[in-house]
Amino acid sequence: MIFIRLKELIDGSPLLKKEVKRMTQNPYMIEWKSGSMIIGFTTGAASGGGGASIRGQRADFIYMDEMDYMGDGDFDTVAMIAAERN
Repeated sequence: MIFIRLKELIDGSPLLKKEVKRMTQNPYMIEWKSGSMIIGFTTGAASGGGGASIRGQRADFIYMDEMDYMGDGDFDTVAMIAAERN
């Protein structure tokens, strides 16, 4: 839902709209002309994959939703991404 809302905000702002380089839905990604990106990943909690889809990623900010559905392995993977930064 967050990417739907971000798209609404971008579409409603000529200033933001002209700064978007590309926007995709699989994976959810907004790439800005500045080189910054907003990318959405799922941990695949239902499959029990331990967050395999996000291993090796880097992040400046991490936002998590519905953490009660995440298993310990999912959370451990996300925590390792967060631990890379000071």
